[in-house]
Amino acid sequence: MFTTRNTFSDFLFSGKWRNTLLFVLLSALIIYHISLVKLAGPTKFDDAYMFIRYADNFLNGHGVAWNPDGVQTYGATSILYLALVVVARTVFQSMSSGGLLTLLSAGLGLLAILMIAYTCSWYAESKLLKNSFLWVAVILTAFFVIAPVYLFHMASGMDTTLSLLCNTLLIFATLGWVYNGGKYKLFLALTVSAGYLAFLARPDNLLYVFFFPLLAILLLAGDDKKQRIIHFFGWLFAILTFDTLIKFAIFRDPLPLPFYAKSSGYYEGYMGTGTWNPIEYLFEFGTFALPFLVVIIFSFTTKTAKLFAAFTAPVILTFAYYFTVIQIMGFEARYYFPAAPYLIVASFLMLDRQLASYSSEESPSNKLIRLAVILLFVSLLSKSTLKMIAGNTYKNMLVSSATRYSPSTQYITPAAKELPERGTWPMVLAVAKISKSLPQGTTFAQSEYGFVGAEAPNIQIIDIVGLHDPYFAHNGFSVDEFLKRKPDLIWFPHYDYTKIITEIIDSQEFWEQYDYYPGAFDFGLAIRKDSLNHQVIDETINKVWREIYETRKMKDYLATPIVSQ
Repeated sequence: MFTTRNTFSDFLFSGKWRNTLLFVLLSALIIYHISLVKLAGPTKFDDAYMFIRYADNFLNGHGVAWNPDGVQTYGATSILYLALVVVARTVFQSMSSGGLLTLLSAGLGLLAILMIAYTCSWYAESKLLKNSFLWVAVILTAFFVIAPVYLFHMASGMDTTLSLLCNTLLIFATLGWVYNGGKYKLFLALTVSAGYLAFLARPDNLLYVFFFPLLAILLLAGDDKKQRIIHFFGWLFAILTFDTLIKFAIFRDPLPLPFYAKSSGYYEGYMGTGTWNPIEYLFEFGTFALPFLVVIIFSFTTKTAKLFAAFTAPVILTFAYYFTVIQIMGFEARYYFPAAPYLIVASFLMLDRQLASYSSEESPSNKLIRLAVILLFVSLLSKSTLKMIAGNTYKNMLVSSATRYSPSTQYITPAAKELPERGTWPMVLAVAKISKSLPQGTTFAQSEYGFVGAEAPNIQIIDIVGLHDPYFAHNGFSVDEFLKRKPDLIWFPHYDYTKIITEIIDSQEFWEQYDYYPGAFDFGLAIRKDSLNHQVIDETINKVWREIYETRKMKDYLATPIVSQ
């Protein structure tokens, strides 16, 4: 019996049968991944639909424009993702915009997982991990498809998984360059190209692009370190300079408009800072990455310390930068998640190097310290109480330092009670329905415009919060400039933007020029009194109003300012 069992085991796990089994498992996991995409359906991540609007305008001959007026606008932070959406929009013309975005982000996510596995196996040195792509791919794919953080980003339709893939390509190319002396020029070109792609995927990847190759050269390269640094940064700066000149020529802006908007006072009076909590997001990412952090700590020795520093220092620096910005729409650690390849590859390679030169001569005290650190990480990241305490402390600090603005202008409506809130996403769908029925060229000012903009290419959208408006991005919100543009409709910004709302409500010109319905479609709606299409606009809104508010009449919620005597 013993001999038979051992023979069967040897037969089953021989090279040929083992690879066949792993291939079947990987295929099954990929099929499961595809089924998750179908189950997720069209994305409800509103910001993702902005790429659709830009892509459609591009395909209609307007260039990289937010509106069909053809004004070139650098509002899409990820130029590379926009290019992919344009291609996908061309290839899958019959697919819904939401379904296409989900398919794209999920496809990029799967490619990233497989590329991470390939990188781990390609640069392994131990007998156990070298040439182990199939089983590493099985382990990582199985891990990702049950991780809530990944499942969210896979179906979000955003550029997050593209950043995940580009950072992995940067790691692969950089390691190939510092380890492979025989193909210096090839891997130099690959490293510079991968770095530029990572930058195009998201400009904040630039910290990874600068520091990971630099540290890899200093800590992992064998020789010619000075030459490598000069070659890499010389080519990278040349490409980035050329990139800047082209963007300035096209957009008059070398950086995305959100960068300027965040520097021009838009977040003065913004009360949503506590909602986008970087501490809570950091805990979410830490929980996701916990298995790899444990392996990193377990494998940390003097021989793996350089690997540890090269991979983790860029992550720490990038995460520190993220604490200086408001992580709006940062659900499920969206800003942190593209760092996952650095921790995953580091964990595999550090374990690999330890296995390749294993020694049992570690002192009992070192083993005890290692165990204590592992237990500390596990306890810190797995305790929801600590996450709640740290998150609430940070939130209270932000809220206490924020200034809430309130309009001095008071108003009354015929209705005794305010309109009930229906939820942001249902109201986005309602406003999109209105927008699609508006006359061509209607000017509509709003802040929740992703899905609306994708569904209604017929309207001109004034971005109240400046992410797609060069003037507001550079100069901050100005109620005089805003009203000078004479928007036909105003869907008020999210109520967290207290300063913008206050400036509009306290403007005498606003009350003279607009019929205001506070709380309509949750944030409030205003219709320009002398709009050329006023009757059509009013009828269109009334139709959707009845679907949302049923027996409540729109005229009963028309506000009249109280004039002080």
